Amino acid sequence: RYFLQIMWRTSKTSALLVLPWRPLTALRFSSTVKNIFNGVKNPCESPSKLSDDPDFGLFGVKGLNEPKDFPRLSKEAKKNIMELRSRTIQLGDEQLTKSSAQQILACLDTMSETICNTADVAEVCRQLHADATWISEAGKAHSDLHHLIAELNTDNSMLLACQPIVESSDIHKSLSTAEKFVSTSFVDEFKSHGLHANEQTRQQIIQVESKINRLITTTEDLLYRDAAEQVSSREILSQFQGIVAARNDLANLLEKPSYGDLIMSRHSCFKSPGEAISFLEELSPCLQDALAAIPEIRSPGTLNEYFTLGNCMEGLSILTESLFQLKLRVTTLNEGEAWAHNVFRVELVEPDCSIAGVMYLDLFPRAGKIEGGATFALNFCTELNNWKVPHAVAALNIEKMGTPMSYSSVVTLFHEFGHLLHTLLSRTKYQHLSGVRCPTDFVETPSTLMENFLQDYNFVSLFARHWTRGEVIPQELFHRHSIYHNSRSLQESQISLQKALFDLTVHGNLIEGKSWEEIEKEILHKTNSVRQSLFLPTFHHLIYYGSAFYCYLLCTVYSSTIYKARFKQDPLSLETGQLYRKHVLAKGGEESVTNMLQQFLGCSRSPLANMDSSIFSIQ
Repeated sequence: RYFLQIMWRTSKTSALLVLPWRPLTALRFSSTVKNIFNGVKNPCESPSKLSDDPDFGLFGVKGLNEPKDFPRLSKEAKKNIMELRSRTIQLGDEQLTKSSAQQILACLDTMSETICNTADVAEVCRQLHADATWISEAGKAHSDLHHLIAELNTDNSMLLACQPIVESSDIHKSLSTAEKFVSTSFVDEFKSHGLHANEQTRQQIIQVESKINRLITTTEDLLYRDAAEQVSSREILSQFQGIVAARNDLANLLEKPSYGDLIMSRHSCFKSPGEAISFLEELSPCLQDALAAIPEIRSPGTLNEYFTLGNCMEGLSILTESLFQLKLRVTTLNEGEAWAHNVFRVELVEPDCSIAGVMYLDLFPRAGKIEGGATFALNFCTELNNWKVPHAVAALNIEKMGTPMSYSSVVTLFHEFGHLLHTLLSRTKYQHLSGVRCPTDFVETPSTLMENFLQDYNFVSLFARHWTRGEVIPQELFHRHSIYHNSRSLQESQISLQKALFDLTVHGNLIEGKSWEEIEKEILHKTNSVRQSLFLPTFHHLIYYGSAFYCYLLCTVYSSTIYKARFKQDPLSLETGQLYRKHVLAKGGEESVTNMLQQFLGCSRSPLANMDSSIFSIQ
């Protein structure tokens, strides 16, 4: 990654709160949103005018009107980046002052934004567009820009310009909190690619990185080989071990104790594998106690008939208007804006009728579309881009419009909507640390927080109606299902905790001469597991989320703490919603997670202090 943030997602649902019924006052809402998303009514409102330039293309990107525009946009981006690079070097050669430091950071962030504005759009197009020509041209542009990123990763002139800002105590102290965070982030990122090392070491780093990429490619070939071609578990495990060993070799070249230390030094709440392991070891008995307290329910019943897409969007509309005074305004699409049929364009409208953000919802399955749920940021709203209206895409695979939804699809919809809010309501100085470009082990907090609202009958009963009879979801059925769902989620979380411990141990270079089998048995024993194996050959996350698999559990604890402290008593409180928007959603990664949460929660202690089973309790 060079300025590019990869967001970690998982299909697992977290352990959630089930709250008792109590009277809840909600605003009066029209059924427009519900009817549109149930297919009863078509959007008829025109999109808001976001600029004086009418040239809206694909995803609302100016000038992206046909596939051949991608090479032009890529070429323009490269030209602008080279000009910014030259300006950065020039500023770095001058005597460092507070003003020149701020200009250097602005240049670097604009380089970051220039890359992302084209590369991110190309990536979304590759994943979602229904036309093969668009996909092909987007793929070429994406590859082209990543070659540029690779070149920049071997160029230490950016580090030489930025590092003095961090090293000069007088200059660094004079900067704002956001400027301090972004300067440190840039330097850490440059150093993670070895730009501070001598030429010989840099070449060794390039060789090891290439080796890791080759090993991952070979492993993927084995994992996704045709079922008829059997691959032994031992062969897959050997590939995993090769990847981990090479990663720790890379960390050694970069003067880090382990690959885990390397990854977590960049942009994480925890700064070492040991810190994360301590958190998981403290969390483990809390999970076990919570599981032991849950009554067994063998026939929970189904909630599917009480959830349609329209009902759920009505629920999300209730949340956004109650908490943030933001209305969901479903509009028609500008010509050329859509990439497939049945794409919805939704504006978040402020009380003064200005537009807080635009979301595109690509909700239904089709051939070639990615599976599961994912959210893509197209652009952010920052001081340096003159508060441009942010755009984002959420892609899901919901069964059918106007018919019952599976509960897992409901959870995924609320989860991805949390990512959308995090992206669209961020208001930072720098896009490099905007929205979901916060610490990796905090990024799932706003999304898992949204899942907690689904465990509150008081809230859910405002919109969950039988899809044909119109009756409110029965409270007893809701609670039986929630208890069952929570039990399953806790079991999954316990397995995830064990795998996260294994991931941190091997990537943290904490094996102490033990074999992987010995580490596996030790973890299972330590966590009082009834399982005999972690089935390591199926633990594919070890490849893609090395030393980061703990993140989802940490975010679950954060979101549970936030919900219980602030939203439990009144999930539709405008005061709470405004504070959440101001202190959490707006901040992105320009402030420490601890400071953000302490301000929002109104306490000075750590959000992780005094963990117990009540984090996961059903009340």
